[in-house]
Amino acid sequence: MVDDGFLKIFEKIGEFDHSKPFEPWLSRIMVNTAIDYFRKHHSRVVLTDIEEAFDISVASTQLEELSADELLSLVQELPPAYRMVFNLCAIEGYDHKEAAEMMGISESTSRSNLFKARAKLQQWVLQLTNQRNQPATHHVFRKF
Repeated sequence: MVDDGFLKIFEKIGEFDHSKPFEPWLSRIMVNTAIDYFRKHHSRVVLTDIEEAFDISVASTQLEELSADELLSLVQELPPAYRMVFNLCAIEGYDHKEAAEMMGISESTSRSNLFKARAKLQQWVLQLTNQRNQPATHHVFRKF
């Protein structure tokens, strides 16, 4: 995806408006490339829709115990539909309407998938930090 994104950037560099900032233009091409890849390779992903859900919380001290690489690794383990919505909404800052339009899903499905992504990440963070805080035994951390 990264290679395809940079190839598109080099092909379209002549169309870049130099009166505007470069980074948002570059970011938009990369996000659209990732969305195109998602659509092409994950057309059979089952997306569910829920209206109401409860919140699961993780103490900030538990998050502080994990490195950025560990958190990134956990995000990469999310199912593709959850990871895409999480990246668009929680990291890139898009709202659910924009994310839904980019992914070809409804806003409520976007909200649902973001909720499920956060819940799964919270569960994994709790498991990982609880495992670290237990006495040394032979535990194997499994995400699923």
